[in-house]
Amino acid sequence: MLDWIKKAAWFSLAILLLFLAIVCIFVPFNSMNETDTDAKSPIIQKYSTKGLYMEPSYYVKMRNGDGYGISRKEIYQLQIGDTYGAQKKVP
Repeated sequence: MLDWIKKAAWFSLAILLLFLAIVCIFVPFNSMNETDTDAKSPIIQKYSTKGLYMEPSYYVKMRNGDGYGISRKEIYQLQIGDTYGAQKKVP
């Protein structure tokens, strides 16, 4: 009876290590070290969207293709061509 428990434990450990190895291979570690300075790029477009019942949401589009959600205060302070870096990206 104890023999099949040992085999099941070793099998579970092997599956766990295999999963961990697959995750380590496919997760890009360099993206986890991205800081605000890495994300800075010139602004090429400022725009806002309004939902049905919500106040407007403000966004900027960067030259490198990234888009960021910004505050109402920032939309008026930033100009086209300014550099901007933020941590929350717009999908």
